[in-house]
Amino acid sequence: MEFIEFFNGATLFFETMSLKVFIIIVAAAFAAYLICLVFGGIGLRAMAKRQGIKGSWLGFVPFANTYYTGKLAGDGYFFGQRLRRAGLYAMLSEILYLVMNALYWMTVICLSPYYVEYGTEDMVQWGYEEVPEALQWMQTGQWIFQMFVMLLSLVMVVFMAVLYLSLFRKYYARSPILLTFFSVIFPFRAFTVFAVRNNTPVDYGDYMRRRQEELYRQSRPMNGSGPYGMPYGTPYDSGRDDPFGGDFGSSPKDKNQPEDPFSEFDEPKKPSDGEDKH
Repeated sequence: MEFIEFFNGATLFFETMSLKVFIIIVAAAFAAYLICLVFGGIGLRAMAKRQGIKGSWLGFVPFANTYYTGKLAGDGYFFGQRLRRAGLYAMLSEILYLVMNALYWMTVICLSPYYVEYGTEDMVQWGYEEVPEALQWMQTGQWIFQMFVMLLSLVMVVFMAVLYLSLFRKYYARSPILLTFFSVIFPFRAFTVFAVRNNTPVDYGDYMRRRQEELYRQSRPMNGSGPYGMPYGTPYDSGRDDPFGGDFGSSPKDKNQPEDPFSEFDEPKKPSDGEDKH
């Protein structure tokens, strides 16, 4: 859910927050999320229309749009294992992630009046002091909720990666990993989905086979020759000398071929009649 990502990203710029600042951040994050919801919904609706899948209105419903993305993407794969309900698992991880974030920030808000600065001039620290007994459980709960937030964020990233990689293999087969990266690591998935909404869905396996065949054809010139003008087969099928010689089936030497500079070492030179045989 992009709302939490926008909100958590904005809070990184503040060491402490007043209630007014907190409300402003919530409002700004919610406004950004509404924009994403609209763009993502338009993208999913266009994809659903191309595939003939009903229920495109789910693309405009929070959490349900993640599940609906799974219906459009089809089966995902996780370490070679087929994952049939990647959209459902991604949606559930989103819901749990939002709940744990809400619990964590509830403890932060409730304990904020007791969050004080202490220490010396050389080392300033922040912590809770004089927390009422009725709220002391929140100090421990805050740490627990934060750990769950970190754990669920990793789980959500995994399921989102499986989900959107499957989607972009169908709608942007030329570079699905790049769009998956932007969709999972950054809160841009609504805009990446919107950008590829008009693409024709393809089977990724067939696409890769066709692409390999095309690359193979491009590597063969029209005259049927291979690299450097050699025909396909062995490099010596055109009549060129085999450097391994004799038993390897070499052809006779070309008369126009330059003389071997080391031929004098092949056989002892026979002396002529006028030369000294000694």
